[in-house]
Amino acid sequence: EVMSPTSDGDLFARPLEWDGDDIEPVILLMTRKSDPALGRGDRILAKLTKVTDEQYQYEGRLIRRSMSAYSISNDSVLIAPDFGKRSLTCP
Repeated sequence: EVMSPTSDGDLFARPLEWDGDDIEPVILLMTRKSDPALGRGDRILAKLTKVTDEQYQYEGRLIRRSMSAYSISNDSVLIAPDFGKRSLTCP
């Protein structure tokens, strides 16, 4: 989930759910000019890259907007698109 922009204009995100033993990670969104405008509360699917020596743990690149995360843990993410009232069946 996208958080409010900082005073410098940086956009950070956080997992919708966090089941890990560590603290919830902070994700800096690395937006491109071609990306749609994102704002507080937007749900996104992003490709994450772990970083070190920063105040955040990951950098994220937007893959898709309007996604719903169903389960997030330290080593896996189960994500499905937001189908509205239609149901989603997974094997």
